[in-house]
Amino acid sequence: RRDRTGIKEVPKVIVRGVARLIDAPHFNGLLPGFLLRGKVLNHLQILSDADEFLVSQNVDLDTLSGDLLLEACNRRLIGGANHSDETLRAGLASWLDLSVKEPTKVVGKTGLEYNANLARLSLLCYHAVDGARDARASSYLPRLMFQGQVKGALRESARQEREVKAGADLKKSSD
Repeated sequence: RRDRTGIKEVPKVIVRGVARLIDAPHFNGLLPGFLLRGKVLNHLQILSDADEFLVSQNVDLDTLSGDLLLEACNRRLIGGANHSDETLRAGLASWLDLSVKEPTKVVGKTGLEYNANLARLSLLCYHAVDGARDARASSYLPRLMFQGQVKGALRESARQEREVKAGADLKKSSD
């Protein structure tokens, strides 16, 4: 039987992480994968319906403000409470371009198959990582973990550069 959702191919750890981000039960470590996948698919369907409505009704995103804009962005893991309305609108506009507008154009021209669930799941993951990296994020732990990885990578890069330089200096002194 063919998987039309596209979610079965996604590693379970990613589905579990997204399930936690979209407010699935916190004890989801005990829930079987198919239940978490179902919760994620339900969330993706809600997003799909909302995205299609916003695009088909040609809703002016400048008219969205306050709680409505924040809720729309929070459901998509875009930005956060510390972001300006303009930043949130830009993120929502980008989401709609990537999830509805551009795929509609490309599929119409080329006839290629488009898996909206997989695209939206990828966008959710992107925004989750982006939120963890953002200095304005309200949660310090993910940001500190990411910054620790960056600092570690920078230290490793500096170490490698010193080794290369030392090797070049050694070669010059032996010549």
